[in-house]
Amino acid sequence: MNEREEKKLRQFSSHLLNDYGFEISQSDPVLPALYLVHRELTDNKIGNEEVAKTLKIVLEKLNPTVYNFNGYGEAWKFKMAESMRWLFAGLSIVLAIFACLIWWRQNNDVSRAREIISASSGVHRLLMMATERNENGFIYIELSKAKGRFVENFTQYHEIKTDTIRIYFGKTN
Repeated sequence: MNEREEKKLRQFSSHLLNDYGFEISQSDPVLPALYLVHRELTDNKIGNEEVAKTLKIVLEKLNPTVYNFNGYGEAWKFKMAESMRWLFAGLSIVLAIFACLIWWRQNNDVSRAREIISASSGVHRLLMMATERNENGFIYIELSKAKGRFVENFTQYHEIKTDTIRIYFGKTN
């Protein structure tokens, strides 16, 4: 050991005696090991304090919101208020989407509804004239040859599947 290290060991020995009441002789082989542990812990403490200061500075820059709950039930009420806020926000979004969907459906179905209304009266009259009931209550349609000056008559049909045929009645001019 050099002179500087012996001086530090003497200072550490006196520090232990003054602060903690431990008297360890300078020739004791445990003293250098205790001094190394003490020095490492001191360096570690200084490093931790620097890290804590840096974290404190960073957290101050983030400016977090701090809530202090002092009375009984305040935290529970706060959580309920936050839940209600998110519930209200979620319901507002869902209702807005639902309202937009209803508006879109109403505005886009208008043209299709107009087509159905304009065609329904003629189709309804045609079906009412063509449908009949047999004695068992079944409804059937009897088709006769088209008549009139605005209809070109067709008597064509073709087989789509083995059990399905398509009949062409006529074409309007």
